[in-house]
Amino acid sequence: MRWWDGSRWAEHWAPPVGVPAPADETMRWLLPVGRPGSAIAAGYLALFGFIIPFLGVGALACGVVALNTLKQRPDLIGRGRAILGIVAGGLSTLWWLMVFVGALTSPS
Repeated sequence: MRWWDGSRWAEHWAPPVGVPAPADETMRWLLPVGRPGSAIAAGYLALFGFIIPFLGVGALACGVVALNTLKQRPDLIGRGRAILGIVAGGLSTLWWLMVFVGALTSPS
């Protein structure tokens, strides 16, 4: 793949797509590199699931998908986010179910 350097097309080839994540461990902690997207999504959906109803269901699904991805690709990290998605997603789903059932069954 070539790119435009401002005056002409460069003769050098760009690095291939899918270049491995940087070896610096600090970068792996700061940036979401080396993690499946489903693990990142599971973490955020789990956190926002306590505020917005039924995002916890998405967190559960993304957490399970992330754990399966991590099992297939042991070079990736993100197991903690996947487990957070499953646990907090389940708790937020139960919380919202109790809120809605309580609202429907309370005498008005």
